[in-house]
Amino acid sequence: MKIILNENRFKSVLTKYLDNLGIDINIGWYGVGRINGYDERIISGFVTIREDETIITSQYSYKYKDSELSLYEIYPDRNRFGFGGIFEGFPNELLVNYFSEQIKDFIYKKLES
Repeated sequence: MKIILNENRFKSVLTKYLDNLGIDINIGWYGVGRINGYDERIISGFVTIREDETIITSQYSYKYKDSELSLYEIYPDRNRFGFGGIFEGFPNELLVNYFSEQIKDFIYKKLES
């Protein structure tokens, strides 16, 4: 069976999934960032996902310009390598967007404080 999810529905389903399975999500950042070779400020955050013995960590980096964050890169590239068996059945692109938005919100809060 195939189910089509819009963004809001996806967030709701994923949140329930995380709660039901007891998957632990930890989000953080590495501070105010660095300047790359193109004179752009790059700010990086991370997400660590734990389910029993499985631990997945991803680093999301953003360009910070005019008080806005835009995705710069993900390491390792979850769109290419996926999230392992933890999120089997969930589209990688939606997962990447979900965690990217969570990290961006976290970074914005840190920058404001």
